[in-house]
Amino acid sequence: MRIWIALVLMLVLLVACASSPTTSQRPLPTPIVRCGEHEPLEKLHPFPAIPDGLDLDSNPVDLDAAREQLRLAREHIVATGQWAIGTAGVFKRNADRYNGVTDCLDDDRRRGLIQ
Repeated sequence: MRIWIALVLMLVLLVACASSPTTSQRPLPTPIVRCGEHEPLEKLHPFPAIPDGLDLDSNPVDLDAAREQLRLAREHIVATGQWAIGTAGVFKRNADRYNGVTDCLDDDRRRGLIQ
């Protein structure tokens, strides 16, 4: 009779354990390291197109045509210069961001958070 009581108690304990599910592993914590390494880099602006009417292959036929070609060329030079300044800024911001991510990850490696 004792064996039956022991078996019934074990069965009740097993049913109680099965009805309250627990995991043997703790859930993984949210990532500790957030250095922005997955954020996309800033894109470069497109190079300015050559303006319509600017003929780079032939000589102007008269002085008015030469002045018009010069005006268009100057506009293109200004647009190219502004593009170059903007591109340098994009490169600088991307480099600063990259260096910041690198420094952040190096600090986390030093502290032993990542390898």
